[in-house]
Amino acid sequence: MFKKLITLLVVTLFFIGCSSGIRLQYSGTPGEIRKYEISTDLDQTMEMMGNEMNFATQVVNFISEKINQVDKAGTISVSMTYDSVEFNTTNPQIKAAEGKIQEMLGNFKGKEINSKISEQGKILESSSPDSLIPDQMRQIFSSEQTFSALYPEFPQQPVKIGDSWDVEKTTPISAGGFEMKITTKNKYTLLGKEKQDQATFLKIKFTGSVQFDGKGEQMGMQMVMEGDGDTKGEFLYYEKEGMYQSGTSETNMDMTIAMTGAQNMTIPMTQLIKMKITRLD
Repeated sequence: MFKKLITLLVVTLFFIGCSSGIRLQYSGTPGEIRKYEISTDLDQTMEMMGNEMNFATQVVNFISEKINQVDKAGTISVSMTYDSVEFNTTNPQIKAAEGKIQEMLGNFKGKEINSKISEQGKILESSSPDSLIPDQMRQIFSSEQTFSALYPEFPQQPVKIGDSWDVEKTTPISAGGFEMKITTKNKYTLLGKEKQDQATFLKIKFTGSVQFDGKGEQMGMQMVMEGDGDTKGEFLYYEKEGMYQSGTSETNMDMTIAMTGAQNMTIPMTQLIKMKITRLD
């Protein structure tokens, strides 16, 4: 009888443990330094006055992230530094200003960006020097976008394999006289475990929608931009160290730019943005 009770207790505790799920959260050790390579590719196609134009831009960042403090609530104080920023483009507007852009990126490198991030991945505070980033590059390269990519938001409650959670986020962008915002609505799903180099990670995928709108003025013409699209990707989360390990994402957008002034016109545009993040150490 006693053995049966012990067996029943063990089985009960096992199922309680399984049903409790996994609590996804970010953490770190003060003084710890993490290094990443982030590659972003932007392909643009637009039609203007009956002519179709295609442009490609690639930005590759090498960053260092230092954990300064983790408080009792789990809030992580982080300092991020861009060690290297490289870009290539076929866009004539960007190529025409390449010297100035390289100079500005040179000033941006080494700048320390301090942020506070909750254990679920919400950016609570950030001292961003994004004004140093050239306008032509700000759509695909900013410190806020980097933090958001390295800290996808987790749910408050524990999750089991197969569970999903929703995250909605709006990111403002100021560039070249334009005020814009991008709103993403993503559904994340915990797929399972994956082993790499004798370490075990949790694999998470996401799919969602993107909405984009903005307005501004260039060369005396008023411009209104709007568009929508979809996004998808997956990443590995290192539960043992509470950190993002690696991942990829892809965003497709259809947009229009309505111009009014001396001449009125509407320019259709499509964009494909691919991002790859790799932990280096």
